[in-house]
Amino acid sequence: MSATLLNKRKYRNLLSEALPVVIRTEAEYHRLLKIAGERMEKPEGEITEEEGRLLELLAVLIETYEDRVHPLPRVQPRRMLAHLLEERGMKPSDLWDVLPRSRVSEIVSGRRAISKAAAKALAVRFHVPVDLFLCVARGVMGAGHRGWPARPHKRQRDAPPQKGCCRA
Repeated sequence: MSATLLNKRKYRNLLSEALPVVIRTEAEYHRLLKIAGERMEKPEGEITEEEGRLLELLAVLIETYEDRVHPLPRVQPRRMLAHLLEERGMKPSDLWDVLPRSRVSEIVSGRRAISKAAAKALAVRFHVPVDLFLCVARGVMGAGHRGWPARPHKRQRDAPPQKGCCRA
């Protein structure tokens, strides 16, 4: 396996021009966003290893800031699915090639949560991150939310579903 080595001098020069920092203000955010945008305008084949590494660093800094300052609202996975269907002018029946008919109906009506396998299939179908269809903010598949432990006791597993992130 061959690894491209960084030219330290070139990378140091890029860093001194960009001055990447942990973003704390909107001004820093917009400054680094502009630098990243300018670098991304170059055709992919013309971006040097050093520029690529700088872009990766800027992407991490920008994403961290956006996640902290502009977090996506927590939405029930089935509502996210309904939104994506509406946004793309689709009907639940358009998902029958991805999920069984009965499963689509149960998910859309709120009678069934979206499983990991279904979330993966939907993420591929809509070209979005899989966690939009899972309750990962409160634990995998909603385990642990509403005070439930990550591995619920048998009585809790058999209890009716709780209202919250995954259920309406």
